[in-house]
Amino acid sequence: MLHVSGIHGVEGHAGSAIQLALLDEYSQKSYNENPTTIFVHLLNPYGFDKSRKFNENNVDLSRNLLTKEEFVEMMQREPDKYGYATLDHVINPKRVMHWYNELIYWPRALWEIFM
Repeated sequence: MLHVSGIHGVEGHAGSAIQLALLDEYSQKSYNENPTTIFVHLLNPYGFDKSRKFNENNVDLSRNLLTKEEFVEMMQREPDKYGYATLDHVINPKRVMHWYNELIYWPRALWEIFM
């Protein structure tokens, strides 16, 4: 499960409360009973700080998306504008990650991103 809070900065308080409640609930159960959960807190910290729905670039993060056609057009125009294609093998590993793979993965990922 992926739980994201604060996409609209002003909603960060409610998202934080929900995440704390889930963490409290999970702490009452055994490890195997809890779903695998990733919490992303305050996706829009600028909006939270300024009590705004939009980020510092005046973008509503939950509404700023491309249609399939717009995405294809953008990729044809600038296929690796932000470097995602270059880092695809790092961001989207092709094999199941076991603990021993992660020992290698994280240092390699950091090397690829920062070098």
